[in-house]
Amino acid sequence: MPLSQTSFNTAQSNKLQCRSAKQATMPVSQTSFHTAQSNKLQCRSAKQALMPPNQTSFNAAQPYKLQCRSAIQASMPVSQTSFNTAQSNKLPYRSVKQASMPLTQRSSNTAQPNKL
Repeated sequence: MPLSQTSFNTAQSNKLQCRSAKQATMPVSQTSFHTAQSNKLQCRSAKQALMPPNQTSFNAAQPYKLQCRSAIQASMPVSQTSFNTAQSNKLPYRSVKQASMPLTQRSSNTAQPNKL
């Protein structure tokens, strides 16, 4: 400490060497591990590592989808996560009869221009 300083806990311009290993990766002006920080500490999980640095929640809306999509979801557009929602690119799960129908038709009993 400077000679004029006698208390260990007072604010000081020269930081004492009492920072933990985690704190050592923080800016010198930051002592709390949980405060918002510009340089993120290396304490993000493998899933979080795929997220943008400013996102810490796995379930929040995110522009970069995490690699946790099922095999069925892998064939959907990235913006679509539900198998049952309307989708522009039809998934290849149509029966043999349905394969001969127009893509917009799923039922074999409806009126259709091309008879099965």
